[in-house]
Amino acid sequence: MRFLGIATAMLVAGSPAASQVIEGRTLDAGHRGFVSAVIVTLRTVAGDSAGASLSDGEGRFRIEAPRGGTYDLVAQRLGYSDVQTDTFAVRYGEEITVEVLLGADPVELDPLTVTSRRGGEGGLIATHRRRADWIERTGFGRVISRRELEATPRPFVTDYLYTVAGLRVLGTGPDAQVMMRGCTPTVYVDGVRSAGMPINVVNPDALEGIEIYRSNAEIPAEMRTNGSCGAIAMWTRPGEPTTGRWTLFQKIFTAAGGTALLLLLLTQF
Repeated sequence: MRFLGIATAMLVAGSPAASQVIEGRTLDAGHRGFVSAVIVTLRTVAGDSAGASLSDGEGRFRIEAPRGGTYDLVAQRLGYSDVQTDTFAVRYGEEITVEVLLGADPVELDPLTVTSRRGGEGGLIATHRRRADWIERTGFGRVISRRELEATPRPFVTDYLYTVAGLRVLGTGPDAQVMMRGCTPTVYVDGVRSAGMPINVVNPDALEGIEIYRSNAEIPAEMRTNGSCGAIAMWTRPGEPTTGRWTLFQKIFTAAGGTALLLLLLTQF
């Protein structure tokens, strides 16, 4: 893992009732362009996850820290070296704006993958489709295709998982969690293993498909980890924002913290 500092930090005083917010953009260290679909994780000095976000099409991300303290950020994206920033202090009610720079990984990044990723049908999408074909032939795993996602539009990824055999979805809304035989499956976005990122951070409208592996035996070798009970791999469509129209809804729901509000809002649509 490569260690880089935060490129720019602007502190904005918050009101007494405000939460602690770290927001900013993920940028390519070479040409300074936006880098989307970056998993950004806020970590305590002990290395524990304190929150996570997925950068959108313009590289924006936003994480609310549970309390004031000292943190660092870890940024992960397929085709880029992992970045861990220096530690920084967050005071109560403070908002911090940052820029996180990512450098291309010369070992793992295939130039053809970059071209195909922007073009649409090669690269990551091709990988997903090969796996989907393998699952269909062998029965090792379950795939929720783009056609299924579009047939029944739903606000959260977990809304598509309630009926999948071998999975148990706990709760509803943005805070719902997925369990497999009593443990939490490993989550991947475009081939990158998430680091404590909530599964519902990803906008279902941005997905090409979801792969579900309900045991270690079903998981592809490149995704298998020691002690893993299963895995969920989400693949985004090229050019689609990874967060979408439900972002504000999620924030309102989380702030209210109640299923009753969810039911009330749904009756208004």
